[in-house]
Amino acid sequence: TKLAVFKKGRKNLLAGLKDGSLERVVEEMEKKRAEEEKLVAEELEGMETMELSIPEFIKTFRSNDKLVNKVALTSGVDKGDLVSLKDEELQKWFVEMDTDESGTLSFKEFVEGIVNIREQNLKAEEVEKQTAKLAVFKKGRKNLLAGLKDGSLERVVEEMEKRRAEEEKLVAEELEGLEAMELSIPDFIKAFRTNDKLVNKVALASGVDKGDLVSLKDEELQKWFVEMDTDESGTLSFKEFVEGIVNIREQNLKAEEEEKQA
Repeated sequence: TKLAVFKKGRKNLLAGLKDGSLERVVEEMEKKRAEEEKLVAEELEGMETMELSIPEFIKTFRSNDKLVNKVALTSGVDKGDLVSLKDEELQKWFVEMDTDESGTLSFKEFVEGIVNIREQNLKAEEVEKQTAKLAVFKKGRKNLLAGLKDGSLERVVEEMEKRRAEEEKLVAEELEGLEAMELSIPDFIKAFRTNDKLVNKVALASGVDKGDLVSLKDEELQKWFVEMDTDESGTLSFKEFVEGIVNIREQNLKAEEEEKQA
């Protein structure tokens, strides 16, 4: 509910005021804003003395192609969209940027106005991305519900499980001779350092280059051990080792697929 959201926001605000985190966030935002304004000011070099009235602003915008190019570059707005703005739209934009309501537009106000547009564009892009993600989620949910109704989802899951079992069987065959393994972290690292046959089998079964495996540091091998030790027993069984190798194979295939799509 709106009340719950308000209470949560108020609670977070009070907590932020107490521990100083809110102040740090505001400082960071102000710093970021100042950096943005500095960048825009540098991009608008040569216009520092501007002090334009509405008619002068519109006239300059219509006749100074260099100005339009700079505004397009700094704001991220397409030049064609800027050129197509009507006088009333330019006047409205002028009024929004004339924050001191003096009737003239200073360089400082112009810079701040451009930064506002940049921020609005970034926000709009973020909203667009979130909307796209939501659409994908909704489509996925719709397909999921449809799959549950007609049984197709169950068939897909069964197919995936069957394929996984086949992969594990293949890897187990490639790792023949290691069935009795039950290694602790030190044993695993030692075996990896001294047993060239083991490294060869792992390279073949996982699809990872042997050189990359040999160059792994002890900390990396330890991290890999922990990831494979799914029952958290502190020892690595043959079954866990096989499943870990299959995971690597799947990750490699996925990475290759993504590379092709890019």
